[in-house]
Amino acid sequence: YCGNGAQEFFRVSDPTHGLKLVKHVCRHIDVPAVLTDALMLCDAFTHVSKLDTCVSLLQRTMVATARARHPVSRAAQCASFLQVICEEAGYHLAERVGERMAGFCAIMLEDYRKTTLRA
Repeated sequence: YCGNGAQEFFRVSDPTHGLKLVKHVCRHIDVPAVLTDALMLCDAFTHVSKLDTCVSLLQRTMVATARARHPVSRAAQCASFLQVICEEAGYHLAERVGERMAGFCAIMLEDYRKTTLRA
């Protein structure tokens, strides 16, 4: 995820560095182990919210462009992420993530509706 230069600048004792690292990892939505890696980082940096991390990863995935010649759709990728959250972090977290994502989808649909009404 990070280049060699990151070793010189990253400080474990700085809470903002842990959060920045998790956000950086979550940008790599097409890496197969991205969610597992992000959850491990949340375990290592206890001040980083698993809920916020999972929601951020799913939001990025939802709005990402489709991958050319890839057999898995973004919707299927999101479903897979929710399954991993359920298995690795528990049903309660998966349920909370789902609730937050439902709100995110509602906002996106409302924005789309407003855009189409103006056109």
